[in-house]
Amino acid sequence: MGSFAAQAQDYKKIKKLLAKDYYQLAWFETEKALKSDADNAALNYYAGVCMLKLYQQEKALDYLLKSNAQIDKKYNYYLGEAYLHNDQPGKAAKLFQNVESKLLTDKELALAERQVKNYLRLRADEQEVVVTNMGSTVNSASHEYSGVMTSDQQSVVFTVRKSESGNIAGDGLAYEEIYRTSLDSDDNWEKPTRFGAMSAKKQHDATVALLDNDTKLISYHDADLFISELKNGKWTKARPLELINSADGAETHCFINQAFDTIYYATDYYSENGDLDLYMTVKVGEDWSDPEPLSDINTPYNDDSPYMAENGDFYFSSQGHNSMGGYDIFKTRFDAKNGKWSKPENLGYNINSSSDDTYFNMYGKLAYLSSGRAGGYGNMDIYKVVLFNKVRVTGKIFDKGSNKAVSGAEIVAVGEDTYTATSDASGTYEMIVPVEEIFDMTISYEGEPIYRHKHFARIKFRDYNDNIVNIETVLTEHILSDSDEAIEIDVIMINDFDTDPLKLQPSPGHDDMLALEIYQKPLEEKAPEVKVEKPVKLPVIEKVAKVVKKPEPVVDLPIVYFDFNQTKIDEFYKTKLNAVITYLSKVSGKSLKLTGHTDLKGNDEYNQQLSKNRVDVVKKYLLAAGLSSARIVTSAKGETSPVVNTEEKSRKNRRVELSFIETSAAINKSSAKVKD
Repeated sequence: MGSFAAQAQDYKKIKKLLAKDYYQLAWFETEKALKSDADNAALNYYAGVCMLKLYQQEKALDYLLKSNAQIDKKYNYYLGEAYLHNDQPGKAAKLFQNVESKLLTDKELALAERQVKNYLRLRADEQEVVVTNMGSTVNSASHEYSGVMTSDQQSVVFTVRKSESGNIAGDGLAYEEIYRTSLDSDDNWEKPTRFGAMSAKKQHDATVALLDNDTKLISYHDADLFISELKNGKWTKARPLELINSADGAETHCFINQAFDTIYYATDYYSENGDLDLYMTVKVGEDWSDPEPLSDINTPYNDDSPYMAENGDFYFSSQGHNSMGGYDIFKTRFDAKNGKWSKPENLGYNINSSSDDTYFNMYGKLAYLSSGRAGGYGNMDIYKVVLFNKVRVTGKIFDKGSNKAVSGAEIVAVGEDTYTATSDASGTYEMIVPVEEIFDMTISYEGEPIYRHKHFARIKFRDYNDNIVNIETVLTEHILSDSDEAIEIDVIMINDFDTDPLKLQPSPGHDDMLALEIYQKPLEEKAPEVKVEKPVKLPVIEKVAKVVKKPEPVVDLPIVYFDFNQTKIDEFYKTKLNAVITYLSKVSGKSLKLTGHTDLKGNDEYNQQLSKNRVDVVKKYLLAAGLSSARIVTSAKGETSPVVNTEEKSRKNRRVELSFIETSAAINKSSAKVKD
């Protein structure tokens, strides 16, 4: 690293930059020093703090674990923050308890401890929504945030701080610029382009809101809010919103209604301790009222980014209330009768995370937010939110060979949860399937699997509904795929506040299922005889032989999932276990291994016994149903092999897995008999 004096000078420079919150500049200096002294505890500490503040939680934790509490008295606090932001709240709580109170203000320490408690509570109640990163076309290792949806819901205008732009601000990050991306015909994001003439200068221009059918843009520039208008295809020069901007304060975000007579905005101008609060002003005649604080909403911490949906729900971001890490997004509603706002409601995990979540805007069942959560591309990213995670699909199941409907087929879709349906006499089925999640779909006919494949239901918002999913099978050959590649199902639906995804009906003109003649008749109905004048040239004998050939027995080995802290087998899995016994009665040389698991909640000893109890109850059922004990091997692994690596309860971890093991034919002979 060089001389001690040079090293001390590096430390001094880095600490000075950190004190000014210039985390990017501090990181540049720290990274440079680490190249020649990678194991230096002090440099790893500074690197960890920089990465934490730049929303690179995984790297932050790695660096901080290479340091120690001797370097800085706030080490335990920052390490606790890193653990919390990496979804390890238990470790975070213990570290916060060891932070010397004099190192932080009472307000800071109370906030950290309270957010851990809130995280533990909210994390256990995951919301039934789908939150997905907008992907590498939009997000990058730089900052992308404040994504604002256009009125047609097909584009997002957002803010970037791209280091490659060349225009670097005093904090070491690029100046804010405004970009736009749109969905192509297949709902993939196109390469972003600069929005109008906004930015590309040495100044900050950031998105806040679009108004009046996207003809007005509210932007943020140097602690004030500005407005631009689209006239004759060009955006006018942004002018300040003087009616809310203050001379000595910072106005960071606002929401203006379409009538342009009510403004909600965030400012620190009136705050005694420098935090952001929410205010409103309304137009009365030609004048605007004095700013009025939203006292039912504001907290002693930062409250920011207001947004009101068309249904009257009011959203904002806050470090206060029951936030679970940094900013969380909350919802409230104004009650005109009593003149009060309802108690703010945390939108819950996984809309919110243990990091900063903010800049929420939505329409109907679609929303966008910005988050620094772990697992992103680095720094802030923009996320798309589908405000449901299941949808109703319907269609027909038909045999490709005969073009006839398959009635009485049993359909099972297994993802995080399990969904089932049975086709009626015309082959029609309807069922609920998970959204934006890979799931296994198996169709059985007369007790035998005829179709198996992974699927992925993708929601596309349009101005009509089309949730028809027709499935073709081949009864004579079966379609049984073990490929990890999923077949995409496009479910198209109207995006509004009223459409219920669980009761989705196809729009008139898009109910093509009803017009398909090839499977209007049940499979059991014989086709009319056809007289052939000339001999058929096809190899009829081979074809007939192929049809009547008895296939090798096959079976899907189920995973038996359990409710939290329970050993009771759900009726659904009993049917699956019966199928396994039937299969074993037809084959030799195979036995069954049962491996029990638990989630990570609870101590090791208890979970080890619980996993054994789960294995025992499955084994007991198999024995009672006719399987010989000689063909069952058991193993209990407790919490040591989780599918989902989280400290909280997870149904995917609470399971008994079934697998085949090879055994001698003598052991297998007559040892699997299904009882009447």
